Amino acid sequence: MHSSIVLLAKPAGITSFTSLFGVKRALSTKKVGHTGTLDSFADGLLVVLTGSMTRLVPHITALSKTYQAVISFGEETDTLEVTGQVVQTAPLPTKEAFLAAVEQWKGDILQEPPVFSALHVDGARASDLARRGHDITLEKRPVSIYESKVLDMELVTENGVDYVRHALLESVVSKGTYIRALARDIARSAGSCGHLIGLRRTGVGIFKLEHAAGYESLPPMTIAHALAQKDILEDDPHIKQVMDSLFTPAALQGIIDRAVSLDRETAVLCGLPPVTLKNSFHESYNNGIRITPGFFLEGRQILDQYRAAAPAEPPKYAVFLEDTDEFCGLVSVINNHFKYEFVNKD
Repeated sequence: MHSSIVLLAKPAGITSFTSLFGVKRALSTKKVGHTGTLDSFADGLLVVLTGSMTRLVPHITALSKTYQAVISFGEETDTLEVTGQVVQTAPLPTKEAFLAAVEQWKGDILQEPPVFSALHVDGARASDLARRGHDITLEKRPVSIYESKVLDMELVTENGVDYVRHALLESVVSKGTYIRALARDIARSAGSCGHLIGLRRTGVGIFKLEHAAGYESLPPMTIAHALAQKDILEDDPHIKQVMDSLFTPAALQGIIDRAVSLDRETAVLCGLPPVTLKNSFHESYNNGIRITPGFFLEGRQILDQYRAAAPAEPPKYAVFLEDTDEFCGLVSVINNHFKYEFVNKD
């Protein structure tokens, strides 16, 4: 299956791009893309698209994300994560101040992205400029923190007061949210500073990490695991071990077993309402013949809805074959006519 959706559990220590090598080998394809980068120090779910399915990237990228993150308090690094250099220190926050700060940073917020990020400033990556010593400030952007809850805390008690040394936080956030920046802001609001020593993405919309190829190789996400891992992330033996794990027969077979096509339920959740292609028009659709409403069981109804709603943006629909529910591609409606977005012939 050259065009497919693959849920992949990225291990910590390598880039998201590198983690795709196993998918390319297992599925014998060069056209592979993922729907949201994970930092090298992080692990967790990558939703990988291959072949013509890569056309779905913007629809899946727009979905909410769920993360588990371990925050270490008392030191802030330039990258806001474990591989960076310490640039600021502060006392540990009290338990009460930390819990209050978590509640404060919920809902619709303006977030200042990390300077060590892939965002561009005057045509250059912010991270590249930061490494060259440029003093840059990125504009705050609106993001949404739908939910944040504390799963665990490592406390230090002094004179009867509980201070937080490390905390495990689970957050559900919108597209474009940086968990590193969220940890920074929570720590500062609690009267301290902090950085991430562990990060795991556990969900992208309806896609869940536990269904991903390689999930069974990930250790439980705990404060103890993050502390043990932080000192080996950049060691050459560790990185080689991680790379070797991508190409074991079991890893490659796991990818093959989890390569699937788009189904109607997933299409709806990606903002792509299904439309049913009649069997008699399957060949015409595959050959790019001009689409008429009669191609689809719901063709007339969709055009009636388009005329009544007069949407500003052309609506897009996921096409499924009448008898097998095979995913056939995407169409849009522009000026009251159906137009091809892409045809999935696999």
